[in-house]
Amino acid sequence: MSSYQFEIALRKFIAAFDGTNSISQADFQSRFDNLYHKNYTFYPKDEKVTGEDGFITIKTQVPLTRNEVFESWSNKLASGTKMTLIHIRKIGLDCIDIKVRQVTGQEENTFRVISKTTGQQVIASREIDESPENYNPFFKKGRNNRLPFADIVKTACTSTTSLVLLDYECNS
Repeated sequence: MSSYQFEIALRKFIAAFDGTNSISQADFQSRFDNLYHKNYTFYPKDEKVTGEDGFITIKTQVPLTRNEVFESWSNKLASGTKMTLIHIRKIGLDCIDIKVRQVTGQEENTFRVISKTTGQQVIASREIDESPENYNPFFKKGRNNRLPFADIVKTACTSTTSLVLLDYECNS
């Protein structure tokens, strides 16, 4: 299977979220099953908690199972959520960077995940925190600079991809 087939499965899944909730539950289940591997795990971004003393601590979120992710997507579908794919980029042999715009009623937000694929299915995803307080103005983005998302190693990327991603942590 190629990344092209994964992209087709992803686009079909996102197309279900057109804001009208006109897709049957069986069709939605089929699209979900085509995209997500049976052992899929989702790693949400860490939560920053400011204590009474003013110190910020990082609270690691519990990973979600495939069934929990399905329930979450089903709720979004039922609420009439509209989704638009902003970008999909292959960043390694089996890792893909995905950014999606999500609109529910008057609420609009974007989310970004780095996903490890196996064939045309996602086996693990890690949500990337793109909030302004995490922006590092001293990190230059460019061709010869290190990757800014080395924390996706937690998605269990393997083979050559993990060597590229681990390079940032090992050589820093």
